[in-house]
Amino acid sequence: MCGIAGFIDPLADEAKSAAFLERMLNRIAHRGPDDSGAWIEGDVAIGHRRLSIIDMSPFGHQPMVSDDKRYVIAFNGEIYNHQQLRKELKAAGRRFRGHSDTEVLLALIQECGLESAVKRCIGMFAIVLWDRRERTLQFARDRFGEKPLYYGWYGGALLFGSELKALTEHKNFVREVDPESVALLLRFGYIPSPYSVYRHTRKLRPGTILTLRLPQERDEPLTAEKCAPVESTYWSHQETILHGLEKPFSGSFDQAVEELEYLLRDAVRLQMQADVPLGAFLSGGIDSSTIVAFMQQLSSQRVRTYSIGFDVPSHDEAECATRVAQYLGTDHVVSYVRSADVLNVIPQLPLMYDEPLGDSSQIPTYLVARLARRDVTVSLSGDGGDEIFCGYHKYRLGERFARLKGRQLLAVLVGALPWSTIQSIASRLSRRLGRKLTVAHFRTLSRLLAGKRFQDIAAVVAEIGKDLEMLMPTRTTRTTAFDLERPGALEASYHRLAMLLDRESYLPDDILTKVDRATMAVSLESRAPLLDHRIAEFSARLPMSFLVDGGETKRVLRHVLYRKVPRALVDRPKRGFELPLTEWLKVELRPWATELLASRTCEDLLNLDYCRSLFELHSEGKRDLTLALWPILGFLAWAEEWL
Repeated sequence: MCGIAGFIDPLADEAKSAAFLERMLNRIAHRGPDDSGAWIEGDVAIGHRRLSIIDMSPFGHQPMVSDDKRYVIAFNGEIYNHQQLRKELKAAGRRFRGHSDTEVLLALIQECGLESAVKRCIGMFAIVLWDRRERTLQFARDRFGEKPLYYGWYGGALLFGSELKALTEHKNFVREVDPESVALLLRFGYIPSPYSVYRHTRKLRPGTILTLRLPQERDEPLTAEKCAPVESTYWSHQETILHGLEKPFSGSFDQAVEELEYLLRDAVRLQMQADVPLGAFLSGGIDSSTIVAFMQQLSSQRVRTYSIGFDVPSHDEAECATRVAQYLGTDHVVSYVRSADVLNVIPQLPLMYDEPLGDSSQIPTYLVARLARRDVTVSLSGDGGDEIFCGYHKYRLGERFARLKGRQLLAVLVGALPWSTIQSIASRLSRRLGRKLTVAHFRTLSRLLAGKRFQDIAAVVAEIGKDLEMLMPTRTTRTTAFDLERPGALEASYHRLAMLLDRESYLPDDILTKVDRATMAVSLESRAPLLDHRIAEFSARLPMSFLVDGGETKRVLRHVLYRKVPRALVDRPKRGFELPLTEWLKVELRPWATELLASRTCEDLLNLDYCRSLFELHSEGKRDLTLALWPILGFLAWAEEWL
């Protein structure tokens, strides 16, 4: 696991380039504390920070130059099938100096080009590849977006890096916030690819390659137009699902369980390769318990597992994780989190997450990563299970609205109700349900009913900020993270379409972003075997009844786990990896939130008076607005640090 930073600046001399590249790399030293490397030639500067996992020798040093001197690569991630690829390349006559996966990847690129190479790789990665002969720069990102890559043109230079903080160290960078991206943050809790919080910076989409052909003239400012950027997709979630519908799995449910068990065992086996200590995060839920069960089965010694607990019973899963660990025989460590621990972490969040993220589970994720880093350098996780095997309860909610008869007629009726009638209905329902309902809830209901396409309904279900029109002083047009150009057969299945949208947006830009920044902040590599693309392709072929049946979610995955762990240990209501923030915001975190909301830093981007009124409603116990407030507070904390 590593960090990448660099730029192409035709107007800079090599001495100044070296100084700026060093600053950019130092800013992401946490991603690679073991080694640092720079490659500078003319207008091109490519840097790398290394966290040594495989091949601890100098032969793994990056940036790495191909043996024919044509290519220079900076690689962040792991190629899990590198040993098999090495055998094939050796049979074709290739020779290797070390045993790193980077050297294998570079040789594979020499053999068949970048696109063909990444298609043959099982892994997670962000790649920067410079072709010295053709003056072509290529960026590539893994299929699910486990590893990040940002880029943008500033002041005649192209800047790129694993984290935004690297780009900000270059003299040309301008910190101009994109209001449209802020709107997406407030609506969904994250900023989806390809957008970033800064107007002129982009995230490379997962499963894509960006090719830039640089002009031969090196004395003029560089622009996007001069580079003629071409983005190509080498792997697509949508195509994977459509292919699965065309060629469905024809076996029985038991045969599907057998096949999935084989795929999972191989994925875990590949991801357990490391020349450093290795462990796993364990919550005691279906996903992480499955990964740990295979790890212990494949290991000759006790696997190290880690979890955290809270002193609030409704949010504490530590006891469940401990029971699973005891049954599997792992070497388990638990740490309990108090509000004081969270108060200590909160000031670090804007530095860790140099792009604002509205997911409060970023805090416990960091705490469990810090706990694991005391003993191990690599930790496996169960991330991706819900998106691959249909685990979220929101899918059932959306399905009900999608199939509701007379839905659009009801939408017209709700939309035609007078304001006074809406207030009256809201008041009556509030008394009956025991929770405060507002006009915003009726707006959401109206949009759910009015959705013409399944993806419209899925987008509304995914929202956490329901009052966007009130939160921002100016109207924004980028109102959704989702836009499938050709949903095709997916429009016949709400579940599949909703899972697709989560895989393309929520998974990479919230879940995997959260995990990457939290683990990299402590120089820990996180791996997710459930995101082996072979498993996703297999899942796409299964009948929906194999994934969800009645109240049983992730059905086929559960039954793999039941072969290894008693049902009683893992069958329980699903909980997210969440803090007891609802109460903490009223007491322990209230001074921090109040101070942020008193700031005028973002008054041109947020309606701060309205934000303060929401916080008062929450503090007084009139409404639980935790989900809506956390992105607001996170953005304000980020702005105080970076603006």
